[in-house]
Amino acid sequence: MLWKRETTVTGSPWVVAVLSLMMALPLVPHACPGTCSCPGPREVLCTFSHLTSAPGGLPRDTQHLNLGYNSIQALGVSEFTGLRRLEMLMLHGNDIQSVSPGAFYNLRSLRILKLSHNKLRTLTNSIFEGLSSLVRLHLDHNTIEFIEPFSFSGLTSLILLNLEGNRLRDLHPHTFVTLSFLGNFWGSNLNYLHLSDNQLEYLLPGTLQYLNKLEALSLHGNPWACDCNLQWLLQWNDKNKGVIKCEKERSGTRVNCAMCSSPQSLNNNHLFQLSASQLSCDGLILYSPLKLRESTVWQDTDSDIPYTKDLEPPLGHLTFVLSDSHGNMAYVDCVVKRQTEGTTMSWQNLRFPGQVVLNVTLMSLLECEIDREELQQLWRLVAYYYEGPAILQRGLRQENSSRDTFQYSQESQGLPSPGLKSPQVQPSKLTQRKAKDLKF
Repeated sequence: MLWKRETTVTGSPWVVAVLSLMMALPLVPHACPGTCSCPGPREVLCTFSHLTSAPGGLPRDTQHLNLGYNSIQALGVSEFTGLRRLEMLMLHGNDIQSVSPGAFYNLRSLRILKLSHNKLRTLTNSIFEGLSSLVRLHLDHNTIEFIEPFSFSGLTSLILLNLEGNRLRDLHPHTFVTLSFLGNFWGSNLNYLHLSDNQLEYLLPGTLQYLNKLEALSLHGNPWACDCNLQWLLQWNDKNKGVIKCEKERSGTRVNCAMCSSPQSLNNNHLFQLSASQLSCDGLILYSPLKLRESTVWQDTDSDIPYTKDLEPPLGHLTFVLSDSHGNMAYVDCVVKRQTEGTTMSWQNLRFPGQVVLNVTLMSLLECEIDREELQQLWRLVAYYYEGPAILQRGLRQENSSRDTFQYSQESQGLPSPGLKSPQVQPSKLTQRKAKDLKF
């Protein structure tokens, strides 16, 4: 009876106090690191502390971490492990020269990353892996000379990218892609892009192709070579009025805009106040005994920076299998060319970091190689019956096929019916995701 009486004294104040303490222990935050101060409940300030790495013992619920103005030279993989709630990370004013791949991988809640005024020289496509919630990325005033294509891919929330004050000479057309889908569809969510005060003479055609949401672009402070290779940029500026910005100095007395550095005849001219005809390239002059003295056949040709878009492989292949009620049958093999103007891709970030909903509208050309016999068979099925186009509407997927095959049916528009039956299309893995009705 004595043992039973002791274990049932649940109303004792001492027992209640112990239980309350045990329940409260997990909620007590970690102590602030000794070299830092914590002015707020989830804020850690470690500036001017001569740190060579991130301090240990950072509270796991930290949301704002300022490591600015220290002596950090490299960021390792485990520097920020466990800081899943971190929203702002300030690393400006250090000596950071290298960042290990995946150094920020666990920072799924990070929205602001400031790496300004460091010594980064190269950006690879694994440095920012995992930062799907990142909104603002500051990389200004480093010594960046090269950015690997797709370095910002996966940063689907990124709105602002600051690269001013670096040593960039060239930019790949895929530099600013923040979302890549199936290796063939690319997009960018950037609204603000700062490229001022670099060493850019040209931008390759296609560099701004995926920046459909761009609101502000700064290009001043670069040694622009104002020749025919920048004509496309003038055209882009005409279509996107007001996006390319000039910088007004704090004194308000001077405005910095994109200015020509060469050729000498256009030096110090405002790039976007020139006409396309003024951006010309001198033709190549060949001295040869085979060249006619007064011939200008070579001089009159325009020179362009090589662009390999036309050499890219096709998206996939389509095989059309058509038959009618009379037993006629035709096969047409087509190549799906690269996407053309009108192709769009939009997305929406889901609640969970790294997950998005995609909507792709593909505009492309089909290149079909048909020999004489195949052409005759195709005419028997289509041209013989119609004065207008035959429209085939996609139906259900055929489950009994070894390949992804879709059943198409004839769309009636009051025209004579040729009795087309069971036309089947076998698209590639890529093109079958967004197939449309077919028109002949």
